[in-house]
Amino acid sequence: MEKSYRRTLKYLGLLIAAVLVAAAPFFASVTSSINSNGSLIVAFDEKGLGNGDILYTVQASASASFICCNKGKHQPAASNKATEASVGAATAIPAPKNGRIRAAITAGVTTPEFCPSGQDEVLANVKYVSITIIDLTNSVTSSPPDVSLPAPITCS
Repeated sequence: MEKSYRRTLKYLGLLIAAVLVAAAPFFASVTSSINSNGSLIVAFDEKGLGNGDILYTVQASASASFICCNKGKHQPAASNKATEASVGAATAIPAPKNGRIRAAITAGVTTPEFCPSGQDEVLANVKYVSITIIDLTNSVTSSPPDVSLPAPITCS
């Protein structure tokens, strides 16, 4: 009788361990890209989640160059302005469906105001490095690759 009881406890323990491992949250995929505004987009697919809302944060370092463009769509004879900044965004995602969340979070640099009156600040180039997405609810982290614009943007 005692042997049967121990065997039952053993199998129950294995079953509980299997359920806990199966429910361990993890990022199945994470990608980084830049949208037409120069903002960082971190798209992800996280699996193994429970039923509650999940809080995420995205962090990165950004290096950006801005230029001044006049109304004639030309860049006046002035050097490019550059700025470096840390960027971040936090968002809560509603409860997952079937233990899975597929979503994207946007974060971007703020355009400084430095051009004279009659000219607009335009993002010429941006690079995001040390990108990290964190599931704050479950303490899960992933780092997608660094990303930059393929070619500088001009006034035209």
